[in-house]
Amino acid sequence: VNALMEQLGAKLNLAPHTVVERSADKKRVTMHLCADIEAHLGTDGRVYVIDCARLFPPTLPRKRSTNEHLYNQLRPEFVAKWREPLSSDAFTGFGADNHREFDRKVTEATQHLEQKAIPEFASYMVNNFEQ
Repeated sequence: VNALMEQLGAKLNLAPHTVVERSADKKRVTMHLCADIEAHLGTDGRVYVIDCARLFPPTLPRKRSTNEHLYNQLRPEFVAKWREPLSSDAFTGFGADNHREFDRKVTEATQHLEQKAIPEFASYMVNNFEQ
C-alpha cells in the first residue's frame, strides 16, 4: 500500500514529508499524500482510499480564518504542472521536518498563481475574445 501511495504522490507532484503519529510512541512516518488520508487493503486484494478531502496542498492562508487549509486548495492541474512537488500538509501543523520549507513553497506557488498566472490568463481572454 505504501508503494502505491508513493507512486500516486509522485504522479500528482506532491512532496513526501515526515509527520509524527499521534500514537504513544510518536513514531515518525514519511507521507506521500496528506497526513489524514487512509488506505486499506481489502479482503478482495484491492486498495481502498478514504479521507481524501485534503489531498492537494492548501493555498496560502489568509488571516480571516484558521481552518482555510481544510477547504482552500490548489487545483490538481496547477499542482501537477508546478516546477517542484508541494506538500499536502503545508500550513497544517502535521509536518514534523522542514514544515517551514513546505509552507514557503506553497506560498510561492499561491503567489505565482494569484499574481502572474491568473492575471495573464484574464488578459489573454480579454484580448482574444470579443465581448
